[in-house]
Amino acid sequence: MDWLLRILSLWINLSPSVPLGIYHTVQSPPHRGAIVVVCLPSALGTFARGRDYLGYGPCPGHVERLGKRVAAIAADTVAVDVDG
Repeated sequence: MDWLLRILSLWINLSPSVPLGIYHTVQSPPHRGAIVVVCLPSALGTFARGRDYLGYGPCPGHVERLGKRVAAIAADTVAVDVDG
């Protein structure tokens, strides 16, 4: 089934990092609030997989992709303090 999902540019999110559901991948520049899907660098993915933080998937090291919401884009200012 994974081959079918890749052909249709679909991915299924079952993690709490973004809302549960089936997503369609589009090729466009990211914008604030968009959900992006990324692969971790190989060494970090292997580390995360070894600790069971991530499941198996199509990324380097056979690690699953991460889906995250974009909080800031180029030219935005991001401040971090003790509250987050």
